[in-house]
Amino acid sequence: MQDNNAIDPDIGVDDASIIENAALEVDFPELTDREREVAMQIVQGLDGHEISKALGISVKTYDTHRGHILKKLGCKNAVQLTRLAYTRGYLKMEGAQ
Repeated sequence: MQDNNAIDPDIGVDDASIIENAALEVDFPELTDREREVAMQIVQGLDGHEISKALGISVKTYDTHRGHILKKLGCKNAVQLTRLAYTRGYLKMEGAQ
């Protein structure tokens, strides 16, 4: 049985470090514009405090958006969200082949 929640084994440690500098075009049609903004920053690896500061929202509002994002997309955590962005082609890692 295949684990659909596992990170793609073809993404190595060197590739994973590139995600931080990835070119993102997150266009989850299931999300609102603001949720897409939050999702993009989650995928980039920012934490809740960094995201709330960057977007000028409270951490509580960030938590609410994060909860909606994960529920709408069927993800349990940021790793699954990042994997979903990658498998949908929204995450294009610079330098990865």
